[in-house]
Amino acid sequence: MSNKIPIKGNIRIKKEDKGYVVFNLDTSGFHSLTEDSIAILNACDGKNSAEDIVNKFSKERSLEKKEFKKNLESFLDELLKRKIIKWQD
Repeated sequence: MSNKIPIKGNIRIKKEDKGYVVFNLDTSGFHSLTEDSIAILNACDGKNSAEDIVNKFSKERSLEKKEFKKNLESFLDELLKRKIIKWQD
């Protein structure tokens, strides 16, 4: 995962009262995400590798790096399944 670069898919993000709604234009699916999840999703800009995201967020939020990396892997896998992100070629 460390060298892979995640990039957002064909999506639109809308802020709601209790979080965010992500609409996938390719699948017509709606997904609810938290503010922290959106921050991670926004870091999937085609420039940051997954390892860059781990380093940035674990430092900014004083998180244990190993645990955050495990959680990020699971989160990115879920976003991939929902076609919200893809790995950059």
